[in-house]
Amino acid sequence: MDPADIEISVKDNVLTISGERKMPEVPEGARWHRNEREYGKFTRAIRLPFQASDDKVEARMANGVLRIAVGRPEEDLPKRIEIKAA
Repeated sequence: MDPADIEISVKDNVLTISGERKMPEVPEGARWHRNEREYGKFTRAIRLPFQASDDKVEARMANGVLRIAVGRPEEDLPKRIEIKAA
């Protein structure tokens, strides 16, 4: 797929991936005996287990694999509590 055909958004802790798989152009006169690929529009929504930071979402595509990294805002990260001696 072409990365321009994919849309990624994050809203209310839901990561949404949508796009459209387009059928490749077939040369005139070519015939297929079997076609087992799906084409058309798709949408996937994934509820995240944490509050996502809009400015920390990054997507990369290489060799047909889409990788999405979603960061958390600093105020949502766990904070280390120092133990003081009595």
